[in-house]
Amino acid sequence: DLARPGPATMTVYDVAGRRVATLAAGHHRAATHRITWDGRDGRGRATAAGIYFVRLVAGDASITRKIILLH
Repeated sequence: DLARPGPATMTVYDVAGRRVATLAAGHHRAATHRITWDGRDGRGRATAAGIYFVRLVAGDASITRKIILLH
């Protein structure tokens, strides 16, 4: 949920902190958004099953959540 319109970025990281994929980047309207990660990296290659972190940065706020990718 974005309370205000503005720039937002959602990125997936592996447990070592390396960027795996950017799911969204750019200006977004204030609304509820749904983003699905297909388990592929930024080059379109399938990633390994395991633990990843998803980080949303919107304006000066950010939130990070742990996710588990199962195949």
